[in-house]
Amino acid sequence: MVDIELEPTTACGPHFPLSRFFALALLHECASTNVYRSPGKMWRWSGTPTALGAAIPQDEILDLASAPDDERKRMLGDAFIRSADYVLAANWAPGRDDLDDVFERAVREGKPLPTAIMRIEVADEQWAAHVERGMRWDVYVFDDDAPSWPLLT
Repeated sequence: MVDIELEPTTACGPHFPLSRFFALALLHECASTNVYRSPGKMWRWSGTPTALGAAIPQDEILDLASAPDDERKRMLGDAFIRSADYVLAANWAPGRDDLDDVFERAVREGKPLPTAIMRIEVADEQWAAHVERGMRWDVYVFDDDAPSWPLLT
């Protein structure tokens, strides 16, 4: 099980996708490319394929991210990810604050962006072996089909 703190990017906007495929894409992002934390540290990909990077080509993840209601997308999410959920938020109160408003205000005023921690349980520990404790980065992966967290009823 891994916890990853997500920060929406100004390019992608305020959105915390909630799906197994998004969790897979998130783990794959740091398994197959450098990821940057702004400001601060860069986690440099070694160039050596990780187990997850070797199991699924990066191009397939990117193609499936925008594929509507795709069976392969669901199959991959289910095969690699047991569960994914958000467990903690910072700089906003889910369910009380409007994420769009908080995000826009933070950008406008130069304040910290809203963040959320996604807890991911993988089907096999090798799929997350490349993740370092404390990793946090500007997320550029997506799942167009995923609902946004918090799920409103």
